[in-house]
Amino acid sequence: MHGSRGWNQRWLIYATQAGTRKHQVRLKSVKTVPRSKWHQSQVDCLNLRSTGKGLIAEALPNFPQPRSWICATWTIQFTNETVNAFYDCFAFWTPRRGIAHSDSVSGVFPDLRTTDGMTWESIATNMPPALPGEASFAASGTCVATQGGRNAWIATGGSTIARTLATRDGGDTWNAYDTPLVSSPSAGAITVAFRDPWNGMVAGGDLASNDSADAATSNDGGRTWTLTNKPPVPGAIFCLSFVHGVGHHDFEEADHDYDHVVVITAETAPNFDSGSAAWTPDEGNTWFALPGVSGFWAVAFASPKAGWFVGNGGQILKISF
Repeated sequence: MHGSRGWNQRWLIYATQAGTRKHQVRLKSVKTVPRSKWHQSQVDCLNLRSTGKGLIAEALPNFPQPRSWICATWTIQFTNETVNAFYDCFAFWTPRRGIAHSDSVSGVFPDLRTTDGMTWESIATNMPPALPGEASFAASGTCVATQGGRNAWIATGGSTIARTLATRDGGDTWNAYDTPLVSSPSAGAITVAFRDPWNGMVAGGDLASNDSADAATSNDGGRTWTLTNKPPVPGAIFCLSFVHGVGHHDFEEADHDYDHVVVITAETAPNFDSGSAAWTPDEGNTWFALPGVSGFWAVAFASPKAGWFVGNGGQILKISF
């Protein structure tokens, strides 16, 4: 797909549910944006991790003190001054209300919240105590998920237990819940998403191992988690996405056929540029590989007909069901 000029497409047809239903998956490679066309922001030497209603940027490791910025319309709104803080991910409920999540520092998560889309306040005192070494993974920028008007979940790892941190009140209070995912200083929960207030999935793996990809589901809002069948991807799962497009309420009736359909993309050590992808029609009970889909760090859907993988070298792949 990478480097294609124009469009290239193919169809994959899968029979699921004992042959009673067929899903068609359409893949279209989008023209790669060459590096010569990339534009540098007003701040030099940035690694841009996440885009949406804003942007998180982080200084590259050769800076004396790693720093993070939160930007919107290319105006710096917040500059991190906390030593060892690293803002991995952020997510919004509305264009004005969102949260940003950092690795823990001295047992505290120095997380942030905005209620006007412009100014950011600390909610560190609202967060659960961190486990020793507990952190999240910037990976695809999906370690934070929001749903509805006030629900949010954060995926963590880096310690002895991979956890989810959950709020039901917009970040005023949080609870921490254990997951069965592998966890260590190089492993844990990397990506999380919920399709409604109660049903969600978390996934991850070990960045130092290529045989540890795992995923789990919850049907009680993230309080308890159950491992899915093993996903058919090596490495660690960097991103998962519900196909119906989380947070959208203008569904067509047929879109509800995809309520339980999830797509994942994974990457493999040591270079993290040649991983694979897969999908499940039933939240991890059965899995299907997506042949030839490789080197993508993230995937997201606006609807079942409009999803995109993005990855190394500026490559983009459209996926439709």
